[in-house]
Amino acid sequence: MRKKVIILITSLLIVTTLLSACGNSKYKVSSDSELTKEDMKILQKNFSNLTEDEEIKLATMSFNMTEDEYIKFKDDLKRLHAEEMVSKGLMTKERADKLFEESYDYELRKKQGKLTEEEKKEDKEREKAAEEFNNEVAKYSAAKDKIQENLNNNLENKYDGYIIKSEVIDTDSVSNKVIIDTDVMTTKDITVGQMTTIRNEIAQEVDEVIEVDRIEISLKLNSEDKGTYTFTKHKGWDKDIQP
Repeated sequence: MRKKVIILITSLLIVTTLLSACGNSKYKVSSDSELTKEDMKILQKNFSNLTEDEEIKLATMSFNMTEDEYIKFKDDLKRLHAEEMVSKGLMTKERADKLFEESYDYELRKKQGKLTEEEKKEDKEREKAAEEFNNEVAKYSAAKDKIQENLNNNLENKYDGYIIKSEVIDTDSVSNKVIIDTDVMTTKDITVGQMTTIRNEIAQEVDEVIEVDRIEISLKLNSEDKGTYTFTKHKGWDKDIQP
C-alpha cells in the first residue's frame, strides 16, 4: 500500500512538472526572434503593474512579432489592451475587445502579405504620418531639455540678489506650446517692471530654441502665486493680464 502511494505521488509530481513546463514554454524566446525575455515578462503582467518603460515597449511589441508569434500571443495582447483602455477610462472592455479584433485582423493580414492595394496605400500614408509625428515629438522633447538648460545657465543667477528657478513642465507638440513654472526667490524689493522683464526673458529663451504658438508661464514670487501669463505668437502677451 505504501509503495502504491509513493508511486502515485511520484506520478503526480511528474505530471505537475510536465504541465508547468508546457505552460511556461509559450513564453520562451526562440533564438531567431526579435522579442526579448523582458517582452515575455511584460506579456504575463497585468497592465496596472507595468512601468512607464514597459508600457512603451508594449505599444510597439507587436511590430517585432512574426506571424506565428502574433497569433500565439494574441490573448495576452488583447487582455493588456483591454486593461489599458479600461484603466484609463477610455472605453469599456467590450468596446476595447471589439476594436482590438478589428486591428488584429488587419495587422495579421499585413504580416501575411494579404493587404489589398488600397490598404497598402493607406498603410504607407499612416506610416509616413506616424514617422512625422514621432519626429515632431522627439524635436519637442529635445527642446524641453535645451530650454531647461538655457534657463538654468542664463537666467537663474543673472541678477544679483535674485534666484530665478524655472522648470519646463511641458513642450506640447500637439498644441504647439511650452509651459514653464518660474519662482523668483529674493529678499529684496522687486518692481512690476522687473517681473515683466524676467517674464519676457523666459519667453526669449524659449524662442531661441524652438518656435511655438504659445508660451505659458506660471509666475511666483518667493513661492507666492503671481498668476499665469500667456504669450501668443503674433499677438504678444495676453491683454487681459497685468504685468
